[in-house]
This record gives sequence, structure tokens and C-alpha cells, in this order.
Amino acid sequence: MIDEVKCTKTDDNVDSMDIDGAKTWLERRDIKHYHVLLEDMKNLIRTITQTQLATDPLSEAMTKALSKCRQMQLDFSEIYKNFDEGLKKLPKDAKTSIQTEFKKIDSKLATYIQRLSEPNCIILVAGETSAGKSSFLNLLMERDVLPTSHLAATSTICLIHPIELESTRYFEVHLNGKKPKKYIVSKQNENEMLTKLQKKLVCREERYRNARVDIYWQVPLLDYNVSIMLP
Repeated sequence: MIDEVKCTKTDDNVDSMDIDGAKTWLERRDIKHYHVLLEDMKNLIRTITQTQLATDPLSEAMTKALSKCRQMQLDFSEIYKNFDEGLKKLPKDAKTSIQTEFKKIDSKLATYIQRLSEPNCIILVAGETSAGKSSFLNLLMERDVLPTSHLAATSTICLIHPIELESTRYFEVHLNGKKPKKYIVSKQNENEMLTKLQKKLVCREERYRNARVDIYWQVPLLDYNVSIMLP
């Protein structure tokens, strides 16, 4: 199912590309070609994406993981729904007793059910210090976005959100009790912004305790309803 959705979405993206978008897509992947017509470039992009989806072992493993994640969401959602329905059928005194013991249980159940009904899936990337977590994510983003080191590198929680190919890249820094600050990444300032981002991700100042950085970047391997968390 996920493969079918992803393929359809890819085809839709290609169909809406103009010639500059197609050139950018191919250039970012260092794909050499001699096409000058837009339709020829689109056909090349379709062939590349479909081949990757069909043959890439990592893509296949990711698809299985996302499918399992979605099934778990549905299973937990059903458990919460059954519990909610059972709670409503209890005698009034029993229901009141539970509501007294577990504050706001009705609203919490509704919130959990709502969250689980959404298609969003968060993948947690965990491992020992210097295990290569940041390097792995850089590979997915096809750019050295996160800092890497043989010692501990990334010290701030970051959440990576895949975006459309032609969407503007940016990141947001969330500090305790403060409005998040947004940084736009363009072709002109990309190196400067990535240096700034990496400095924030390795910062160990007290004000960065419990901070979070949201990164909005192209991740060709992932669907747009998937986010990656690096604790």
C-alpha cells in the first residue's frame, strides 16, 4: 500500500515539474544526461524513482517499517476506542470513580484516538555514541546536514520533516518558553546556514537544555507523512 501511494505521489510531482524543477532534481543527485526536452527529463526521473523504489533494499526495509508502524497505530487506536466505549457503558458511580482517579480521562482518550488516526509516523533513530546515526541521516538527506564526529556529535534533539522537492528548506530552533526561530536555507546561503545549524546541534549551553531543532529537508526515500527523530 505504501509503495503504491509513494509511486503515485512521485508521478504527481513529476507531472507538475517545469524544466527548471526537472534540471534541479537531476543536478541535486549528480545525474548526468543529455536531454534538452522537459518530457525526456521527466521520463528519466520517473525511471530513476521507480527503479529505486523497486530495487533499493533500504527503501524496501523502510517501507516495511512504516507499514508496521501504521498497523501499530491502528491497533492502539482500536484499543483506546474499545476502552472509551466500555467506559461510557459503565454504571454512573463506577464511571465517576474512574474519572476521579484518572483526571480528564475522556479528553485524553479523545486526544490519543485523534493522534493515532493521523497518518504521521515518527521514526526514532537511536544508538550508542558515535554509532553513525547522524551519518546515516545525512545519507538519507543526500547532504551533510547534521554534524558528524568520532566522538559525541549531535547533542540537541532534532526532528527531520521530509518536504517536497521544490519546497524551500529551513530549520526552526525551539528553546524553552520561547517562540521558535526560523532559518531559511537557500542556494545562496546554504553553506552558511548549515554551519549555523550544526553549531546549534552541538551546543551544550544551559539555554539549549531540552531544546529541539526541526529540520525541513528533502528526503527522497521517505513519504511526506514520516518524520525522523534523533534524540
